[in-house]
Amino acid sequence: MRVNNRSVLLSALPAAIFYGALAALSNADHGIGAMSRAAIIQGLISYGSTLIALSAMFKLARVFTLGPYPFDEQLYP
Repeated sequence: MRVNNRSVLLSALPAAIFYGALAALSNADHGIGAMSRAAIIQGLISYGSTLIALSAMFKLARVFTLGPYPFDEQLYP
């Protein structure tokens, strides 16, 4: 799988959407203002932390990987 900047940016979106929606539901009793602020803040924090974690993971994988895995002819004829 080829990883580029766009795929990392798009991979962090589900975390932002999920945790933002969860924060909005958790603050439903406090009005629409609190719901929207909580959703935006939690979504941005989740997006940023997921983006940092994914970027670090892919950079570490690039550092510690020696190259593409050899194709095993016996397992995949």
